[in-house]
Amino acid sequence: MVTGRGLVAGWLLVACGLALAAAPEDFTYRLSDERVWTREAVLVTVEVAAADRFAVLETEVPDLPGMEAVVLPFARESDRLRIGWALFPQAPGEYRLHLPPVGYRLGGTTEREYRLPPQSLHVRALPAYIPPTLSVGEVRIESRIEPAGLLRPGRLAYWRVRLTGAGLLPESLPAILQQLESTKDIEFLSPASRRQKAPALDGVHGEVVHEIPFKPLRNGMLRLPTLEFQYFDPDTGRLQRVRHQPPATPVVGIGWRIVLVLLLSAVVLVGLVSAGRRLRQAWARRRARRRALVQLRAAVNAEEIIAALRQHAQAEGWGANLTAGGWLRRWCEHHGPDEVLTGYADSTPEQSASRCEHHGPDEVLTGLLEAVLRKRFGRAGAAVSGRELADHLQRGHKSVVPRVPVRRPPAWVPEYFRRDSGR
Repeated sequence: MVTGRGLVAGWLLVACGLALAAAPEDFTYRLSDERVWTREAVLVTVEVAAADRFAVLETEVPDLPGMEAVVLPFARESDRLRIGWALFPQAPGEYRLHLPPVGYRLGGTTEREYRLPPQSLHVRALPAYIPPTLSVGEVRIESRIEPAGLLRPGRLAYWRVRLTGAGLLPESLPAILQQLESTKDIEFLSPASRRQKAPALDGVHGEVVHEIPFKPLRNGMLRLPTLEFQYFDPDTGRLQRVRHQPPATPVVGIGWRIVLVLLLSAVVLVGLVSAGRRLRQAWARRRARRRALVQLRAAVNAEEIIAALRQHAQAEGWGANLTAGGWLRRWCEHHGPDEVLTGYADSTPEQSASRCEHHGPDEVLTGLLEAVLRKRFGRAGAAVSGRELADHLQRGHKSVVPRVPVRRPPAWVPEYFRRDSGR
């Protein structure tokens, strides 16, 4: 006979069971694809809305015949909790997935459970030419040689090859070690391999790292063997071929290293000697240029001006017998045109004599010196115009460049003698 207390306890157990098995509105799940290839990864994700910051989700590895399963790690994004599974069907056919419940834990106790309804999955068979060990999914490869740089014959080095695949288990990544064979240039030793899988909410990331020791046997450029493999692309339904050729590595022995060091030292020494010679030449030109400028500023007649200009031209490397016009052209080519200076450099001796007659030899000298003095003696940090520098020269350098007045004969002297005197 059932008493009232037992009846109440039974109703409580039934109510608790219904509460645990219920699927509230804040619970969602998703299957990545209902039609997949054999050995292609299928993701089942569960998402729960939770305002409690200390709540977590837990589940277990499902026991599904003909499938390999991996539990995806728990993750929290704001007020959403996520967990799931990655499934790898090993044979084609129709599957009915009965997944384990997801527990909502808070404070060390499971407050409720979420149960997924059975899921249907259609697994397609791979083409007949696909071997059972071929990877189904994209595979990437990268490698490096340690130590980096120059290798030595007979010295041990390591070739580290890394294979990765998104949505692939490490066991399904391609085997490449059988492609390594020792030759007269290189000797391969026994490799060491490390496999690991990194589950994440976007799937399982498989990784295989091969550490391959080897010894180069000869000097020269060492070319490691090309690694080739294939994988089946589930998006296109076709095979993809991958070829990985590591870059050539130089192998240099002790003797050749000494030769290279000597050659590099010789190159550096020749460069230093050449640089020193150029510096000496530049210093000598600078001193010669300064002497020419001093002589040019001290010139008081046409002969001294021409001599100073030629000395300055020789110091600049422009030639030894330049005229004033030739000096001006070279100056404009190297330092830019100068309007004031161009106005004083006439093409004919008659024009020069006429300008000397009207302006005086010190103004002619001012025009000839203007570009040189602007570059050498202008105000620091400011641009000096030709006319300003001409006024500055007349004010500040009268002792260095004296003004020579033009002596004009009296009015009663005949024009013939006046012309000779003007010369």
